[in-house]
Amino acid sequence: MYRRSVQGDSLLMAGPITRRFYRDEAVAVGERYTYRVTAVDSAGNEGSPAEVQVWLRDTDPPATVRNLRVQRAPEGGVVLHWEPVRSPDLAGYRIYRARYPAGRYEPVTETLLTETRWHDPDGQPGYWYRVRAVDTSGNESRGERPVAVQ
Repeated sequence: MYRRSVQGDSLLMAGPITRRFYRDEAVAVGERYTYRVTAVDSAGNEGSPAEVQVWLRDTDPPATVRNLRVQRAPEGGVVLHWEPVRSPDLAGYRIYRARYPAGRYEPVTETLLTETRWHDPDGQPGYWYRVRAVDTSGNESRGERPVAVQ
């Protein structure tokens, strides 16, 4: 039995198989793996491999982003600051913006941010912001109360 991951191929088990399962405990949440099993007969002939792909995910979102602050930037727009979320599988942060506090919040960044500071050159008074933490399984934290530009 072999496992393929971003680190490369690993031989997990060889020799006579006496059971029909294998428990792989050397995996990480958020990673994708391909497992390949082949049968070898007594003459050493290896059969066609059977493969399965696995994406190890969790269902628990990271903690909520806390203490979001929005300030006008001297160079224009606004700057957002927040406390870092402590999570072993944190992938980054996604910023959302709306025109009204109960309005529809749209993402304003294409990629996840890894810093706890972000400059929105288009930010202006009347905009509302939310920041959510995202983990490697794609789970998003619950949003704290939105914060407005003053």
